[in-house]
Amino acid sequence: MKKYIQIAIAIGGLLLVFLFQKVSYAAWWNAVVPSVVAVESANLVFIINKTIRLILNDALCMLLIWGLFENRSYLRIALYLFLTELFLVLPLYFFQTKPGRAYRTFFSATFSGASHGG
Repeated sequence: MKKYIQIAIAIGGLLLVFLFQKVSYAAWWNAVVPSVVAVESANLVFIINKTIRLILNDALCMLLIWGLFENRSYLRIALYLFLTELFLVLPLYFFQTKPGRAYRTFFSATFSGASHGG
């Protein structure tokens, strides 16, 4: 029974994170802290929101993996992938993505069909 509750929490949480993906966690932060430590930069708001969503998604996925398999080695692999994603892939994504064009990726910019002279 505990296994099914873990799976249900993980799937429900993933669904909620997906449904509320446009929620600004930085705005919530600004609502509870003094204005001295408020997040005002558009870049920082973007980074905070994406990072929190990544952490929530991956934590819920690890809960789902544990609920489905109950295997520590699978969970360890998931943790290593999460840490790689958090400390390597996400900073690279932030480096190449601007808040104004958040959904424009390297591939869409590269393969858009625009000619580069010639």
